[in-house]
Amino acid sequence: MDPETRQQIRRLALLNFFTDLRFYAPVAVLFYASVAGSFAAGMVFMSIAAVTTVVVELPAGVFSDRKGRIATLRAGAVFHAVSSVLMLAAAVFLNRGQSARLFLYLSAAFEGMGRAFYSGNNDSLVHDMTRGRSETGDGEFSETLGRLKSMFQFALALSALVGGFLAVRGWIFVLIPSTLSLLTALGFAFSVRLPEHLDDIEESGQSAGGLTSSLKHLGTSMKSYFGHRRMLANGIAEVVGAAVGEATYQFRVTFIASVWPAAWLGASRMLDNLSAALGFVFAGRMIRRYGEYPLLIAGKVYGRIANLIGLLLPGLHSPPVMSSAGLFYGLTDVSRQSLMHRMYDDSQRATLASVNSLLGALTLAVFAPLLGLFADRYGPLAALLASQLLMLVPLAIDIVLYRKGRRHGD
Repeated sequence: MDPETRQQIRRLALLNFFTDLRFYAPVAVLFYASVAGSFAAGMVFMSIAAVTTVVVELPAGVFSDRKGRIATLRAGAVFHAVSSVLMLAAAVFLNRGQSARLFLYLSAAFEGMGRAFYSGNNDSLVHDMTRGRSETGDGEFSETLGRLKSMFQFALALSALVGGFLAVRGWIFVLIPSTLSLLTALGFAFSVRLPEHLDDIEESGQSAGGLTSSLKHLGTSMKSYFGHRRMLANGIAEVVGAAVGEATYQFRVTFIASVWPAAWLGASRMLDNLSAALGFVFAGRMIRRYGEYPLLIAGKVYGRIANLIGLLLPGLHSPPVMSSAGLFYGLTDVSRQSLMHRMYDDSQRATLASVNSLLGALTLAVFAPLLGLFADRYGPLAALLASQLLMLVPLAIDIVLYRKGRRHGD
């Protein structure tokens, strides 16, 4: 990797770190519920963010493919910063009921837009930066992507370490530093530049075409996604796993709070994030040694076992046992993205990634409030156990794809 590209990768790493340095993260669901009045109403935050992502996802992917990765990156950073400011306002007006909920739900909408502009774009930017720069090819993409995504987890680990103790003093104490962090990320987003070797790629992707041209590009991408059976199967596995996994992970704090003191909640999330960060750091090497599908299958099997042990045999040991599954999170995430980007066409890369993210956001928008309603009626433990059953779906898909691949020598 040349020095110029390495410098831009470092800036992206800092952007990732400050984007997820959110000190409210380990107790986010509890904050949503305190503002909205119930678990179900609190989970609406996740649903609104997901619905907004659904609406914006495909336009964001087309924008990235046609207008450029850097402009899309900066727009996403702006939306994330605005979301954080609005969430801070919800904490300030916490005692004013409707006003606080309004700020919270507006924050969710901007959070969804930020996710949409980042989801397909940022991984595609990394793929473009690493493509053809060394003999390792896709291997360099996997290693670079893993290291960059590990910064999210290191930031969340630091947030978890500090956030649980700050939250005991009041929501305002976790939201002010979180807002400052997102504003810092915004500054790094505007410092990222394209390496010179990408100028031609960026310019060739840009187009002055209007709505008709953009719709044609979107239609071609949709046909490519739904017409490619292996890509579609991988996409379904990722969609179900990501949507159910995200909602369950965010909701899991309600169970952890029943076995650990409130001040320890941050430590639980810190364990999750540190184990995930290690998985991201070593993802490239592990993929080269074992392959993507074996890692995906092993990660899902271990995750189900660890979570079931923690939930069915509750105690002080539950959070560490459940957190140990985080090691496979980084490995499986990079494995999935490596598989998907290998099948994407360069001219449609961000749009195809956005199609996948759109389906995930739509699934999350439906599942998150249902999980909250289920928990309100049957309790958090029952809701978390039901989620573990749903997580068997992507495991089954990966097993089938792996067997077919071995049979055909893929």
